[in-house]
Amino acid sequence: MDYKLNKLKGHLVLSFIATFATNLYFATWFMISPGPFRKPIAEDLSFNGFFLLVNLSLLGVSLIAIIYPNIGAVMSRKGYGPGGLLTAKTTISVVSFALLMALGLFIKFRYFKGYSSINSYYHLWEILSMGKFRALLFFFTVISVLMFFISNLEQRTGNITRLWKQSMGEILNPKVLFKGFLFIDLNHATTIAEELGSVRYANMLRDCFALLGELVAVTPLEVYQFVGDEAVITWDPKKGNETLVALQLFFDFRAYIAENTGQFVRKYGVNPKFKAAYHGGEVVKSEIGKGRKHLVFHGDVLNTTSRLLGMCHGHGTDCIASQNVLDLLGSRKSRFMATALGELALKGKGEQVIAYGIHEVNTPKKEHSGNTGPTNRTSRLHMNIFTKTKPIFQL
Repeated sequence: MDYKLNKLKGHLVLSFIATFATNLYFATWFMISPGPFRKPIAEDLSFNGFFLLVNLSLLGVSLIAIIYPNIGAVMSRKGYGPGGLLTAKTTISVVSFALLMALGLFIKFRYFKGYSSINSYYHLWEILSMGKFRALLFFFTVISVLMFFISNLEQRTGNITRLWKQSMGEILNPKVLFKGFLFIDLNHATTIAEELGSVRYANMLRDCFALLGELVAVTPLEVYQFVGDEAVITWDPKKGNETLVALQLFFDFRAYIAENTGQFVRKYGVNPKFKAAYHGGEVVKSEIGKGRKHLVFHGDVLNTTSRLLGMCHGHGTDCIASQNVLDLLGSRKSRFMATALGELALKGKGEQVIAYGIHEVNTPKKEHSGNTGPTNRTSRLHMNIFTKTKPIFQL
């Protein structure tokens, strides 16, 4: 439910932008149009009436998107690519807007003005064929294309804040930050890839990481990147309880995979299992590339986290964390049991790293304050990525 509300909030923001931009169009119309202020649009249609119908139609388009949230998912399952989705969504929005405008105008002429049906259709067509209405429709089409384009970019970059920062050139020079990192990797990846083949293996990873993406979406964490069969999550340890949320994330993800084991076995013939490693410290955030730029993290923290991930099997644990991460948790680690693994000698590092095997402790269900996302087994979201009847809201 939190994820749906989060996506709904994003949709409402885009709807607000569309409404604001369209009303800005009217404001510009005021300034450049000669003649009296708020001059009638046509016979028996004042400027105020036209303005009201436009805004009601915009509200109707937003309500349609909320009532039928699975339009994007249906088109994706039918094989629409990004360009096709953008075109289809824009077409649906523009046609819906035009139809709602036509309906509103017909009701006004037929029932408020008392015209006959034939005269109502005549006045309706007269207004819809006006140059001003065609200009408005073209303007709304452009706004719709921009909205859906921005929405697609936002989904690919993770959130609108990151999109804005990257678009405006957030990093020009390297910047030192204190960050936490979580590496999640598929166990026995090579064996599974050989069994499934490249395409089915890629589809399985996509389904697994789709679950992970839904979890991350309701937390303050960010997906830094996907590297093959590995996902890299990052967070700001200095903000509230983000470290606790990050630690819980892996166990929630593993629980979701377990809930969908039957589906994975039926679809792919395998039961995917994952391991995780946690570490934190100073990293350098930098912008690299010339033609195509990327924001990347550099530093020993990432290398150490990767090395810790490789130590999981040797120490009989699926989750390993450094002393740094446990220190960040402080007293908020009661839901987890840490088993000391001692000082580990990691390849490529001169200094040994104190690490712990992390296990989840089942605790009674209780409320947690803040935006913490799923926090224990009894309060997890119960999703099924294979269910197509009620997909998550998509713009």
